[in-house]
Amino acid sequence: MTKLSLTLSLFACLFLASCSNFGTPEQLKSANVKSISANKIILSNGETFDIPHAGDDDYHALVLTRHAEKESSKKDPKLTTAGQARANKLKDILLPMQPERCYTTSVSRSVLTTMPLAKAIKSPNAHYQPTDYYSLFDRIIKEHKTKKALIVGHSNTIPEMLNLLAGEKRYEEFDESEYSRLFLVMTRGLGDSEILELTY
Repeated sequence: MTKLSLTLSLFACLFLASCSNFGTPEQLKSANVKSISANKIILSNGETFDIPHAGDDDYHALVLTRHAEKESSKKDPKLTTAGQARANKLKDILLPMQPERCYTTSVSRSVLTTMPLAKAIKSPNAHYQPTDYYSLFDRIIKEHKTKKALIVGHSNTIPEMLNLLAGEKRYEEFDESEYSRLFLVMTRGLGDSEILELTY
């Protein structure tokens, strides 16, 4: 290889590196997420990161999170005032992404978490059984062919879904006090996924 070819190759590598900024796990959690679009993550501190595989038709963009803060001591608790505010914040974060569907369990706290976004995108909630993850992902990826979706679950079910998408056990059950964890999953199917953890 000539010196000219080496120089051009070096410039090409530097150019590609400068065009892609995917961010480390620490960077992505360094501040609350402000918005997620089709190809960018914007944090509240102004930092912007590229979403890996954005625009690749082989991938589906799934956002997974636990329901927002719930009332206590009720059989089917609704959201607290803080929970309602979080649900609206979730809508503001994801609206630029324009999800096609919101998937939720049938309990009030999950339905009410997705409701602001579902209304904004004019798409009714799609309900799923909280333990039948295979059927859920089959519906999303194969039946509905959904490319962008929000999935709201629970402190024990969201980690299990993430582990299924990852193809290995990475996540433990969330603490009952945790409501701010948000996961953007770029997936081609179960066990073939890239998972980005954010906070909101």
